[in-house]
Amino acid sequence: MYSKKKLFLISLFYIFVILLFTKIDYRFIEEFTCCQDDHDYYSHSETIAIDFDLNYDNQFIGFEEKRFYKNGITAPKGFIGSGLLASPFLFVGNLFENIISNSSVIFNYRILFYSLSSIFYFYLSIYLINTSLRVLKIDIPIEFLFLLFMGSGVAYYVFERYSMTHVYEVFTICLVIFITCKFYTSNSNLNFYSFLIPVVSILAVNVRWVNYQIFFIPFLIKFLFKDRLENKKYLLNNKYFYFSYILSIGIFLLLNKSIYGFYTFNPVEVYGNSGRLSAFLDMDLISLFNLTFTSMFQILFSQEFGIFWFSPIIFSGLVMLFILLFSTNKSSILGYVFILLMYGIPFSSVVIWQSTASSYGYRYLLSLLPVSILIYGKWKINKPNKFLNNYLFYFSIFATLSILFFETTPGTSLSQNLNSFNVVERFSQPDYLKNYITSFKEFDSYLKIFTTSFLGVLSFKLLSTIFSLQEINNLLETFNLPVHNSDFKNFLNNIELISLNQIMMFTIVLIFIVLFFVSKISKQEKIK
Repeated sequence: MYSKKKLFLISLFYIFVILLFTKIDYRFIEEFTCCQDDHDYYSHSETIAIDFDLNYDNQFIGFEEKRFYKNGITAPKGFIGSGLLASPFLFVGNLFENIISNSSVIFNYRILFYSLSSIFYFYLSIYLINTSLRVLKIDIPIEFLFLLFMGSGVAYYVFERYSMTHVYEVFTICLVIFITCKFYTSNSNLNFYSFLIPVVSILAVNVRWVNYQIFFIPFLIKFLFKDRLENKKYLLNNKYFYFSYILSIGIFLLLNKSIYGFYTFNPVEVYGNSGRLSAFLDMDLISLFNLTFTSMFQILFSQEFGIFWFSPIIFSGLVMLFILLFSTNKSSILGYVFILLMYGIPFSSVVIWQSTASSYGYRYLLSLLPVSILIYGKWKINKPNKFLNNYLFYFSIFATLSILFFETTPGTSLSQNLNSFNVVERFSQPDYLKNYITSFKEFDSYLKIFTTSFLGVLSFKLLSTIFSLQEINNLLETFNLPVHNSDFKNFLNNIELISLNQIMMFTIVLIFIVLFFVSKISKQEKIK
């Protein structure tokens, strides 16, 4: 059990982390503009929370044919799931925007609250997976889970590119895991849990249609932890499970009809066909094998966000799965092969795309984070290993810091390059690992980290209430800081445009999320 002093220090640490990692790049904006993925997902939230319809004409005025456009219907290419989950936050933000008339143009209340959505679901995901592990009687400290989540790469899409799908993918999969664990470890409410599993699974697919591995999570939990499940009932024998799936699929189709004008399960009909997919399908078996083998090596070990360096829990999950496969008895081999195929679904997307997907890390693999933690939990039961724990601990720290240093120097920024797959991409950096390590020596990196973080915003805003902008510049010049840098000047100008009330409100909500998280840590320590 934590002492009050230790709990206070832990709280301070987590508050510092969340303020440092929460970035302003995509928050200090007037609005989301067409046409990019961020705008697509925001458009879903906007039409649900503000317009109360599924008509997107006003979201794409002048850009009707830039995204999805068919038979006179305009809609986002991005799928609705993440926008649906974020819509309550945008609804609250819109209420504040209508009530408080003096909000800043570059940091309005709509974007403020909308951007809190990813942070909320991030911490809720950790809570759900931690609770699931405890239900399965697997003890992984919640602080270590927090580090695994941070070091997976998903933190970039929580604290900076908050409008993207990836934290919502992780959350919905954690929710499926949680409900499935409750079904298999409870002797009551079984019909309720069996009804919920399909509902949440379809919600997860609505976030990203190609995450088909979600449907196999109940099998994965039943197979991996059968000796820890209190009830021996089979989900497939429950009639509520089938009824719920029929109902959920019907709602999925009706939703697509409302948005796109036709019933479909096929993401290609919405997102469009990729020439790379066609080329991949036209390959002969030998070429396909060679491409897959070389691509897997790049995904695992390349300097351009290789998961060995930058997503150690997903790398470990894959390696542990192979070891479990080759060390198990014959009766369990088929089960591990099946789980390996679940990993193959997201990995195949990267192999086909031949790219990291134009942003930080291998973002298409982030849906494997919750499953990888379950594999790690299984490993802890059978083969606890100090070397593996040390690797996960130190490399997760290394990967977490890389999110902070991303785009702090030209060498850690993405630009048109020949990427690790020998494909010219607009957003790539084949030498990211080397340049990331080098950036530790660059003073500008630390200045960029601080001035693009909410910690920097809060610090300078409090300073600006005491000193004038010129006095702040003079003070910084005495420390030989590069105050004449154009980015730094823009930063200070933006600080003046934003009200202290907005900054304090945002900071208070962030602190509240942290304190809620820390309270969960404290309660679990009391239970031990």
